[in-house]
Amino acid sequence: MSRIKTRDYAMVLLINGATKAGVHRDNRKHAAANACKGQTKMYAARKTLPHDIQIEWTREGQHGETEVFDIYGARLHQGGWHIVRADIIDEDGEPVRFNEMSFSAEEMLAIENALQDEWEGLNAERH
Repeated sequence: MSRIKTRDYAMVLLINGATKAGVHRDNRKHAAANACKGQTKMYAARKTLPHDIQIEWTREGQHGETEVFDIYGARLHQGGWHIVRADIIDEDGEPVRFNEMSFSAEEMLAIENALQDEWEGLNAERH
C-alpha cells in the first residue's frame, strides 16, 4: 500500500472517506445560522421605501362588499407613478399588507390615475 504524501490533511481525510461536513464549512448553512444573530443585515424585510403621496382607494370585492386600500405612491422621474406599498383595511380598521401583484392591469391604471389626480389637486392647493 502506497502512502499519500501531502501537507493538505483535509484532502487526506477526503480520500480516506470523510464527508464534506467533516472537512469544509457549508457556507449556505453557516449564513443561515448567523442570519438570525444579527451578523447579516437583512434590510428588505424592515426598510420602508419613501413615498410622495398616500391615497385611499376602494374597489368592489368578490362578494359585493367594498374593499378599502391605503395606497402609497412614489412619483417617477420620467412621469407616472410607482406603487410603493398597498395596505388593505380589515374589518377592525387595521391596515394589512397587500400584494400589489394581485391588482389587475385595469386596477393598476385606475390607481395610477387616482394618484395623479390627488397629486395635481395637492399642487393646485399650494399655488
